Amino acid sequence: MPGRKHPVYSRGEIDDLANEIEATVLVEKAKEAEFRKATVKDLEEENQLAQLVFGRAANEMPRKVYLEHNPEGDYHLYDQGKLVAYVTIFPLKKEAIAAFMKGEVRGWQLDPDDIEQLVPGKPLEVLLMDMVTTPTVPPQQRKEYGRLIIVNLLKILQSWGAKGIEITKFHAIAGTANGQHILESAKFTKEEKRGTGRIAYELDVDNSDARWLSGYKQALEEWKQQQKTSPAEHASNDGSKKQSVSTQNPAIERYISKH
Repeated sequence: MPGRKHPVYSRGEIDDLANEIEATVLVEKAKEAEFRKATVKDLEEENQLAQLVFGRAANEMPRKVYLEHNPEGDYHLYDQGKLVAYVTIFPLKKEAIAAFMKGEVRGWQLDPDDIEQLVPGKPLEVLLMDMVTTPTVPPQQRKEYGRLIIVNLLKILQSWGAKGIEITKFHAIAGTANGQHILESAKFTKEEKRGTGRIAYELDVDNSDARWLSGYKQALEEWKQQQKTSPAEHASNDGSKKQSVSTQNPAIERYISKH
């Protein structure tokens, strides 16, 4: 305006600036969040969060049974001591994954005995069962919780690779547009659409060029190389030990002294 020395902002511009500042503050606070493996005692809080997202159907999930079969399949994100997000990821037998992906069984109907263990060197197919963030926070903060869950999950996968956990395929079901966007951005392939609007996705690890898999693949390859060299090293060390022991044989010592 004429005569004014300072810029004048519209109400919309002020609101946008305020929202941006608030989002920045929320994101900075979220960076202090704690990510860790879930335990049985954490499952009640997980169930409460699941109810906020899925409704009463969440009560049907036998979380304790699944976690007892494989304690490596459930991870939590806490902000100021409160559960704000979680992810469940289990290796399953191929038949169980096929039935789940076809919609023949739901998550709470899986046979616990179909949950595989993380055995080094054994090819496994993994089901990304749930990735949940709390709906009780502003969208920007919820988005940041989702980002933190994914970042930390990638670290978990890399640690699995370093232990020789060989994942051949990832499977997931998306029931929302946001879920579909995340999976497609991660280069999952759309397999089939279910009647309920849920879409099945799959990712073939060996044939995928997804960048987020690079850390896991590198860690697994390093583990495999270690397995190839270790037997030779062990044999060499064993031979050295045997040679050392043999030279301490009195008869050999007498022979050496004479020659």
